[in-house]
Amino acid sequence: MAEKSQTEQSRAYFYRNFKYTLEHLARDYQAELQRYSDESWEFPQRAARLSAAVK
Repeated sequence: MAEKSQTEQSRAYFYRNFKYTLEHLARDYQAELQRYSDESWEFPQRAARLSAAVK
């Protein structure tokens, strides 16, 4: 089998180490829900954090 090109190696490295997976999103979303409290409701800030994490 031929060796991978530098581009393919770089792409594979990126997806292994820097991709925000659905599992990460679900974990982060559940963490936000666990920290939720009616006394300290910060919907805009929480939404911004989750949105930034996905981008």
